[in-house]
Amino acid sequence: MLSLLTAELFSAKKALELGVVNHVYPTKESLMAGAMELAKKIAAKPLVASALIKRSVKMSLEVGESMAWEFER
Repeated sequence: MLSLLTAELFSAKKALELGVVNHVYPTKESLMAGAMELAKKIAAKPLVASALIKRSVKMSLEVGESMAWEFER
């Protein structure tokens, strides 16, 4: 990974320590298995809830965080 402010590279392990990522997969196969597990968890949730969550995240990028929080409520 590349730090945007310092332009320094750092490892996946460091990204995990910094909280930039929440999991590191050692192989492509384990990454795909992890992605499928996460996709199944998301797919099991109500579609309307997932759609509204995605909409509020996108909205926060366009209108600002405070308005997005209002939408979320």
